[in-house]
Amino acid sequence: MNVLKYILLMLVASVIVLVSSCKKDDIITDPVIFYDDRTTVLQYRCINDDIEFFVDALSDTTNHIGGEYPNVDFCGISIDYNNNGVLDANIDLQVSQLADERMCVSYLLSQNSSTPCEFYSDVTGETKFSSTINSTEPHMNYTIRIPKSRISENNVSNLSIRLHNAETGFEFIPREQDYFTSTIEIEW
Repeated sequence: MNVLKYILLMLVASVIVLVSSCKKDDIITDPVIFYDDRTTVLQYRCINDDIEFFVDALSDTTNHIGGEYPNVDFCGISIDYNNNGVLDANIDLQVSQLADERMCVSYLLSQNSSTPCEFYSDVTGETKFSSTINSTEPHMNYTIRIPKSRISENNVSNLSIRLHNAETGFEFIPREQDYFTSTIEIEW
């Protein structure tokens, strides 16, 4: 009888912990796919005051997490903060993951330079080599979460994605290599 009481008590305690860990006021939108060329799928969703990006690099089927550049896989997002289609020094920024998985936030100064990395607790990311809903074959995928206030002054953002594959080098989405010559617009 004591075993049954213990199991019942543990079950009730587990439910209480689960309920208390969920925030009643969290607002999470459904993911929006904003790019899909069959080799890379990009999506985002809103989670309260943040945008969470998911970059599914389907064609990168080799695991190069960690390591030294250029023998490492990573992802970066370049953000045209004021949405004017040109690079504005110290206004537009890039967010990318370092080999130690910290998220580097730097302001763009020119096509070839940026400020040193700054690290903020509200900019987070995760790199995985795993299967996803888009492919059962393990591949590189990235999650980057950024506060909306760092992305845009309003509810629209123009951005580009930079993927680095240790074996093939950089891929730019859209295909232009210059910052903001061509961007993808998202709206929330």
